[in-house]
Amino acid sequence: MATQTGAPETGSFPGEVEDRPGGWIRPVLPLAIICCLAELSYAVVNILAIPAYISKGVGLGAHVGTIMGAFLLAEALGRPGLGALSDVFGRKPLMVAGPLMSGAASLLLLTTVNPYLLVGVRILDGLGAAAFWPAIFAAVGDATAGRNRSAGMSVLNVSYMVGLAFGPLVGGWVNSLASSPGNPSYSAAFYLSAGLFSLTALAALAFVRGGRPGQAASPPEGLIEERWTGLRPMLQAAVMVWRLLIIAFTTFLGIGMLIPVVELYALDRFGIDQKTFGSLFLVPAVLIGLLAVPLGRLGDRWGRLRSVRVGVFLCGVSLWCVPLVPSYHILAGGALIVGVGFLLAFPAWMALLTEVVGEEQRGSVLGAAGMAQGFGAILGAVLGGRLYHADGPIFGIHQHDFPIYAAAASLLLSFVLTMLFVREPARRSSPEAA
Repeated sequence: MATQTGAPETGSFPGEVEDRPGGWIRPVLPLAIICCLAELSYAVVNILAIPAYISKGVGLGAHVGTIMGAFLLAEALGRPGLGALSDVFGRKPLMVAGPLMSGAASLLLLTTVNPYLLVGVRILDGLGAAAFWPAIFAAVGDATAGRNRSAGMSVLNVSYMVGLAFGPLVGGWVNSLASSPGNPSYSAAFYLSAGLFSLTALAALAFVRGGRPGQAASPPEGLIEERWTGLRPMLQAAVMVWRLLIIAFTTFLGIGMLIPVVELYALDRFGIDQKTFGSLFLVPAVLIGLLAVPLGRLGDRWGRLRSVRVGVFLCGVSLWCVPLVPSYHILAGGALIVGVGFLLAFPAWMALLTEVVGEEQRGSVLGAAGMAQGFGAILGAVLGGRLYHADGPIFGIHQHDFPIYAAAASLLLSFVLTMLFVREPARRSSPEAA
């Protein structure tokens, strides 16, 4: 459906516009801008603002992992139900409400130092993310025909990476402007994120249609019940591929340990400020975004299993070397290697999961894997924060270094498990768990 100017409305049902070369991108671009704004906002909060504010601003370092884990838990548990609501009521309400919830959480977080209330605020933030992300990815699917859907998702992923790359830099710059000599500010970035979330909601309000394309807003009879009856087959699938789920859990356990400590480690170990931290990872993030497609093609040539093994091994070894590096510039290089390893391993891992069972069980397996990954990341975030803020060395290792080594060990354990539990795929056949 076209507007009065002849441009397709975002979220409109794909039609004659896509028949022209490049026509598919016109309804996707507004969604890409909205995605970039949203991830810019979430990167400001989750990567830069929360760890330093909780640990250094209000002195609740021992709780930083739990507070960040609350966000992950709320997002993981909220996605299925809120994703179903976007099918019922349309993408627009969720794409507007989600950022508004997260923006409100950014401001509410500054009103209390009670760790239990902070956990509650982060749950609100996580539910906002759970409302927004499934809706915007579904909106891209709505706006593109099948033959262009992968390209549309790629555009969205690029915009996501742009927001991820610039979020810490912009947030660190704002905190730096609000700081004075000897009195660093850790709270200004939250006002920035609240403004960015509001801008995201306004953009969604302006550019996203209200209803679902080609369908009425009222739900088909039994839709909600059908959404929630998927739990039983998911658990049945988990029994079938439990070894692979252990690998998923240990991998994301390691990743989760890094979530609350990456920024703190850079600030404490090298004595840099948040502005420098934000700029430190800009170049690696941009390079990782540019390498995403070539690495995906390399993974296709290498094969799923080899890509998973090489990628996880690169991540584990690079992290193990982090406490040994003498300069934060070298740390940025290590971040690039970890990012390359993740880009090589994760898409191949997801593809591998879809090949271990028949087509009728793929959704259940992916759901079970997502649950294992989510629980691993949540537990890892809680453990990482606790270990980092321990009272002294742990087993003779400095408490700031210990969660880095623990994360590396968890990833290297995943590498060993892939060697033991997953067979080399036979030619033209699916890999299977040993």
